[in-house]
Amino acid sequence: MSTEPESRIHPDPNLWRQSTPGSESWPRSPQPSADNKFFMASADCHAQEPLDFLSARMPEKYHERLPAVILGGDGTKWQKTEGYRPTKLFNFKFEGEDLERSQAGFTPDERLAALDRDGVDCELIFPNKGLTVWATPDTAFSQGMCRAWNEWAWEEFGPHNDRLSPVACIAPGDMDGAIAEIELAAKLGFRALALPTKPEWGPPDF
Repeated sequence: MSTEPESRIHPDPNLWRQSTPGSESWPRSPQPSADNKFFMASADCHAQEPLDFLSARMPEKYHERLPAVILGGDGTKWQKTEGYRPTKLFNFKFEGEDLERSQAGFTPDERLAALDRDGVDCELIFPNKGLTVWATPDTAFSQGMCRAWNEWAWEEFGPHNDRLSPVACIAPGDMDGAIAEIELAAKLGFRALALPTKPEWGPPDF
């Protein structure tokens, strides 16, 4: 008789992520269909921007400097961003909820359906590809990329701003441009701003 422990494969190894143990004793419920459900906001979501969201909105003189994926001589993919060393890209095989997550959130309707399924009332949406808008010491270039993100984000999510609330990206190194962009964002209806950790891109000041 074998002394090896029995190996069991759970039919859905990601099922535990969808459960909320112990919630029966809570004063309100996390369940989507409950009459006394908590108000829940997802405060760190990210957009799925199209590949051309910057190039479609930036002057042609900047196009060669925009973040992009390039191919090496051996076919390897690299992420090119002005403020970083080239980063090698890898293809990962996802499964379960990780696979579902990687394919989700490309349209407002998909995002709203996911919020309804999870019982989340609204979400704050940050850039994904657009996180590179601050990765340059050229403050005018950075502000231009921020404006491009803001234009795309408002076109995409503005009609659903009560539940899908995008942040407006601001480049504070260009102070006059930053003030103008904040005023425009407020006029459009943006509810939040996203700022870099320091006004101008570069090494730490300490």
